[in-house]
Amino acid sequence: MDGLFCRPLEQRRKEQPCFKSSFIRIEMGLVTEHGVQDH
Repeated sequence: MDGLFCRPLEQRRKEQPCFKSSFIRIEMGLVTEHGVQDH
């Protein structure tokens, strides 16, 4: 399931596993046009 969110987000954050941070933020609803931030 993380693959769906991983595709577009991994382009912005190739340094980190998309499923590690992006997926978590998505559940929280904190994903913005800027992408997933560390904080």
